[in-house]
Amino acid sequence: MIASFLKIVFIMYLTASIMEIRNIHVYNLDSTLITIQEYINRENVQSELENLSPILLKNIYDDDFCNVNLMKRNPGYMIQDSARFISLRELKDDYHIYENDKMVSDLNVNTEQVFSIFEKKLSTNRRSYLSLYGGDVQSVLLKCVSNVTSYTCSSSFTFYLFNPKHINDILGKELMKIKKWAIKVNVEKGDILYIPCEWNYIYEGKGNLLKLTIDNYFSVGYNLLRK
Repeated sequence: MIASFLKIVFIMYLTASIMEIRNIHVYNLDSTLITIQEYINRENVQSELENLSPILLKNIYDDDFCNVNLMKRNPGYMIQDSARFISLRELKDDYHIYENDKMVSDLNVNTEQVFSIFEKKLSTNRRSYLSLYGGDVQSVLLKCVSNVTSYTCSSSFTFYLFNPKHINDILGKELMKIKKWAIKVNVEKGDILYIPCEWNYIYEGKGNLLKLTIDNYFSVGYNLLRK
């Protein structure tokens, strides 16, 4: 009896997972950037997510996580970057620290303000990463492989977002040659940018970037395998 029940539960979960994996590979061929400047709340954002388009929320994030403020929160904090330790005070103009998740919790960077906007009832595996760029940086071509991927910054960054329909046009090519297929988005301090699943993107700028991702119970295993 118990074995039969467990088989039924497993089949139901497997079916739901297959449907969810299929859903996250669906994209809008006619996507354009959706900008929300007023009345930004969870309900409004959740309704716009159905459009499968990038969303820019203007001037809503209120935690200033520039280096000066990070040092005030913990003056003696040592950043563990790969196999080395470095203090915030020792950072030079040319340093690049990419997606460090430990700093977010250690320095009490506000992530709940972002997660609360995008998460749903079945959301799980909430992850956050802080990148510190002392000099100008241009990322490699990246891909969203979570149900939700969002960014906010301490200064300003430019993002180039590529609809999945352009995947064959952009792979293996330099940014200057693929910009014509991109949606260009200027993200300022206080803004939050949402990038749909399966979209590719590149960012460039200088300062600190906070990246947050969310999966759900039916996609988390699949997404973890392909990260």
